[in-house]
Amino acid sequence: MAVGEEQDGEPDGRGEPDRKLGEQQGQQQAARQEGGLVARPRANGGPRPAPSPLLQPGSWGEQYAWTVPGTLPRAGRPYPDLMKGSVTVHFAAPPAQVWDLVSDITRIGEFSPETFEARWLTRPQVAATGPEVGARFRGHVRRNGRGPVYWTTCTVVASDPGREFAFAVHGPGESVVNTWRYQLDPAAGGTDVTESFELPGSLPFRLYWGLAGRARMRTNLTGMRVTLEKMKAIAENGSAG
Repeated sequence: MAVGEEQDGEPDGRGEPDRKLGEQQGQQQAARQEGGLVARPRANGGPRPAPSPLLQPGSWGEQYAWTVPGTLPRAGRPYPDLMKGSVTVHFAAPPAQVWDLVSDITRIGEFSPETFEARWLTRPQVAATGPEVGARFRGHVRRNGRGPVYWTTCTVVASDPGREFAFAVHGPGESVVNTWRYQLDPAAGGTDVTESFELPGSLPFRLYWGLAGRARMRTNLTGMRVTLEKMKAIAENGSAG
């Protein structure tokens, strides 16, 4: 009989610590799965510690912490979902008034911490429906508010007056490197305005995000809130036009 085995259904007592350890590990695994998390096993086979509450699904920290190599991923979450973020601010102003602000790219320098000017490359139809899908413009960017400074070319990809305005930022060869979006939802006598960004899920961007995602997510979230708060002040003071 091997050490730790049972004979005639009675334990010899020497396998009890192993049994308790197995039960404890099983309980820890079940707790992680119940919270929507799955831990990667460590090299020595032991369980990872439970994640911080700041990293629980739906928390602010969770929006970028899962993108960093070595942290726990969310179960079943596709990688592209990790490379986007959003901020929502309530405006005490109607959607039509807010729409005039978010769709007028020539005013972007009044709001954005990084893009200090923008110019239309094609003449959009702005009289009644705002810029049409396919209209193109150039944005002058000061990265991180300091530099380097460069121009980007953008294309309007969504233009639904009073509801949504979005544009894609192009890189080499007309590839899309980011998509910025404003979504307007009537709420509480005003408008909930959500600004968001989303990077492509291709390998170069996954590599970039794995290295710089934490810092860039923080910068983008802060920048979007600054942008929306400045727009909010103008909209609520009746100076949208």
